[in-house]
Amino acid sequence: MEDLKYCYKYPHPAVTADCVVFGCDDEEMKVLLVERGGEPYKGCWAFPGGFMNIDESAENCARRELMEETGLRHDAYLEQVGTFSDVDRDPRERVVTVAYYAVVNISEVKAGDDAAKAKWFPIDEIPELAFDHDLILQTALYKLRTKMLLLKHSFLGAIIGDIAGSRFEWDNCKSTKFELFTSYCDFTDDTVMTIAVAEWLTSKEDLSELMRKWGRLYPHRGYGGMFKEWLYSEDPEMRKPYNSFGNGSGMRVSPVGFYAGSLEETLELAKQSAEVSHNHPEGVKGAQAIASAIYLAKTGKRKEEIKHYIETNFGYNLDRRCDDIRMNYCFNSTCQGSCPEAIISFLESTDYESAIRLAISLGGDSDTIACMSGGIAAAYYGIPDSIIRRALPYIPKDMITVIDNFVGNRLLITQCKIA
Repeated sequence: MEDLKYCYKYPHPAVTADCVVFGCDDEEMKVLLVERGGEPYKGCWAFPGGFMNIDESAENCARRELMEETGLRHDAYLEQVGTFSDVDRDPRERVVTVAYYAVVNISEVKAGDDAAKAKWFPIDEIPELAFDHDLILQTALYKLRTKMLLLKHSFLGAIIGDIAGSRFEWDNCKSTKFELFTSYCDFTDDTVMTIAVAEWLTSKEDLSELMRKWGRLYPHRGYGGMFKEWLYSEDPEMRKPYNSFGNGSGMRVSPVGFYAGSLEETLELAKQSAEVSHNHPEGVKGAQAIASAIYLAKTGKRKEEIKHYIETNFGYNLDRRCDDIRMNYCFNSTCQGSCPEAIISFLESTDYESAIRLAISLGGDSDTIACMSGGIAAAYYGIPDSIIRRALPYIPKDMITVIDNFVGNRLLITQCKIA
């Protein structure tokens, strides 16, 4: 039978995809623009973009155009800004565009395809833009700033600590003076399992299965030997809790502190999150200590109150100083040998960034200590927008989706309670 052919007798619009690329460095946020090499608007600045091929989605079109016109990698994180369909937005014909924004680390760009130049512009020095790209830019900025606001007090603080500390886990830096993000940074098992816990809290699916799902998606992220065996084994006996008191229970627990509506719920959920693998009393205690510190921080408790609660209920010695710990501290992957140090780093800090730097400067299991301290610091101080923007390019899109769902879920619950 011949394939049926369909023809639509009415005129219909062409479709393009455009990409607003925000670049981050230590000083300011910038926007990537290309100089148009052809009409219309030849010589004017615009966003990378172009017409969609018949066999691609809008997002794939945006990625392709981004690569062709600027040389930026095609797997950059993209989030949709919206659809722009004013009748006269393009003088060539009736064109509808689907716009996306990306957040990347600033790098060299090279114009290609029909772009004459590609250049980074400071956000407050944007030239006149072609088409309706000024409207697209303002909409993208609003979306990005809204996202920053939602993420400011979230478990993203733990993930950022993991990313910043990742390059020091086996090459300790006994100083607070180092570049926070470099090309050697990446997320580790701490982030992967934190994402699993976050999805568990919002989906109510089985946590052990979610941990295995995420572990298989990201298999080479520094998992400990016993945990790796637990994670990948198909043997029912090997998939049972194995009485661990490693700091894996503390590194993944931060979403619990942000999710729970009471201290009692915090302790119970932290216990559940630990016991699927780390069911030793010290493993459970470490998870509960970190989660409760986050809960107390997010509910406005003073550092003195947080310190008193942790010492009283978990028996950790928090009367030490980072300078004293740093001198003789070495790698320790147990809860009792790293959770107190993470909390002390937070207690001694003056802002979110200093908490991360102090945690990493202690040495030892740097990414995990910074992960735990970063979770508490995010709840207490909030995360600076500049640090969020610098961290987002390191995080895969599927993980950002989980973070967005988690933050949206908590916002909805809070609004319902207020109403």
